Amino acid sequence: MLTPETITAAGKSLLTETIQRMSVRPERAEIEFFESAGSIHFQITAHPEDSRVMVGSGGVHIDALTSLARLLFFGAYRSVQCMTVLSMENAEPIETKDFEPDEEWPKDELTEFALNITKACFSHAQCSVECKLQDPWSHLMEINIDRAHEYPLGRFAKAMSPIMMHIGILNGQKLYVQVNPKTNADNTTRTALARG
Repeated sequence: MLTPETITAAGKSLLTETIQRMSVRPERAEIEFFESAGSIHFQITAHPEDSRVMVGSGGVHIDALTSLARLLFFGAYRSVQCMTVLSMENAEPIETKDFEPDEEWPKDELTEFALNITKACFSHAQCSVECKLQDPWSHLMEINIDRAHEYPLGRFAKAMSPIMMHIGILNGQKLYVQVNPKTNADNTTRTALARG
């Protein structure tokens, strides 16, 4: 059985990995956690170019990261808040590049990453992730979650969409997230079909 301690440890690890995957300079991206009995606050420090991305246009990325953090730490029964995003001082500039599709993008690696996050957020549900080719430069990432009525899927989709899109672009593919609830009726039908 998952305890608040194991949920907190897993959440920290996955949130750190998310920050690093969103960074052009992941070795410079750090996240610091400040904990109390009823709360977890986090602070991100990154290269100036990456720190701007962490915030995102109109705060879209930091809002998504905060929402994702709240879902990751939900079972630990603590409030979660991002304190701030800091830029490293005296950092060398990063050469910005336009998006270039890459057919050799790490599809399996990013699919597993999305699955790990989904399982951590919805630990009591059966989850799966599939990436389907849409065109040479984009894929549809379908996230399937069982017992969907018990979970805030809208919040999860809103958090994952901008995060996975940015991570995908850094890896040569635009990733569009679609969260699919699986109802008991769907499962009954699939079981019946499987049994013939």
